[in-house]
Amino acid sequence: MGLINSKGLEVGQDFFQYTVEVMRSQNVVKAFDRLQRSRLNSNLMCFLIWYAHRAYGRIKRKQFSKLTQVVFAWNEEVVEELSRLQSMIALHQNEKMSTIRSWLHDEVDIAHQMERCLLLEAVPVLQELRKTPQQAIADACYNLANYSKCAKIILSDVGFNDCVVILSETFKDFTGPMIIRELNGSLQKARVHWGDASVSQLSL
Repeated sequence: MGLINSKGLEVGQDFFQYTVEVMRSQNVVKAFDRLQRSRLNSNLMCFLIWYAHRAYGRIKRKQFSKLTQVVFAWNEEVVEELSRLQSMIALHQNEKMSTIRSWLHDEVDIAHQMERCLLLEAVPVLQELRKTPQQAIADACYNLANYSKCAKIILSDVGFNDCVVILSETFKDFTGPMIIRELNGSLQKARVHWGDASVSQLSL
C-alpha cells in the first residue's frame, strides 16, 4: 500500500508541475481561456495532454464520461461560484476589498488544484507504456478530439488553432503543420466537425 501511495504522489506531483510549466506561456494561457469560454475545461484538457505525453496512452470512452462528470460537478458547485464572486469584487476598487480579492484569488487557485486531484482520482494512472514521440502526440490529439466529441462541442477555427498552440508548446519537437495534420486527422476519425476554414488556412 505504501508503494502505491508513493507512486500516486509522484504521479500527482508530476501532473501539477507539468501544468505549471505549460501555463508559463501567455499564449497558452490565452488559448486555454478562450477554450474554457467554449465550455472545454482547461484542467481536463491539460490532463488529457499530460496523460498522452507521459506515455500513459489513450483515454477510454467510459473514462471520458467519468472525467467530464467530475469536472462538470466541481465547476458548477465550486469554481464558477468563486469566479462570479471575483467578478463582483473586481467592480469595487475600494482598498478594503483588496484583502478579499487576494483571498478569492487564493481560493480559486486551490479550487483548480483540487480539480486536478479529482481528475487523477477519476482515472488513476496504471503504467507507462512504450510510446514513440509520434505515438504520444497522436494519443494527445485522440484524447482532445474525443473529449470534444464526448462534450458535444464543435471547435471553431479559433478553438482548433488554440489547441494547436497548446500542443506546440508541450510537444516542442513537432512543427505547427505536423500538429495541425495530426489533430485534424484525429477529429476526422472521431467524426468531430470543426470550423469552416480548411486546415491549410490556419496558422500558429
